Amino acid sequence: MNYLENNLKNKIMRRVYAIWILKRVFSLSSVRMLAFIALFIKFIKEVSVLNVIHNLPSITNIIDNFNYLSYAVTNTEASVQLYLTGIMVIVTWFIADLLLKKIPFIGITGSRLPTN
Repeated sequence: MNYLENNLKNKIMRRVYAIWILKRVFSLSSVRMLAFIALFIKFIKEVSVLNVIHNLPSITNIIDNFNYLSYAVTNTEASVQLYLTGIMVIVTWFIADLLLKKIPFIGITGSRLPTN
């Protein structure tokens, strides 16, 4: 191998190794978990969860709960609603991913059972 071929091979292999390391470090699960943690921390800084729980009406009083939740949703800042929506999307994504791994024959678009 001459110098140019060896140099090209080294450059290509450096990029291959860099991509391999990035895939290991920044896997989809780790990015999803980091996003969840970041959104959760921002949510906790904006909302006093203990006060929200303390102000909840009795669980048996459905009408008061509905009124409380509708008032809370309409009077919440947009940033808190975005944080909460992001948290719910990530949790739903995580649960769907777990279900797809545990039950291999379900899917988003549906799937067929294997035929013998």
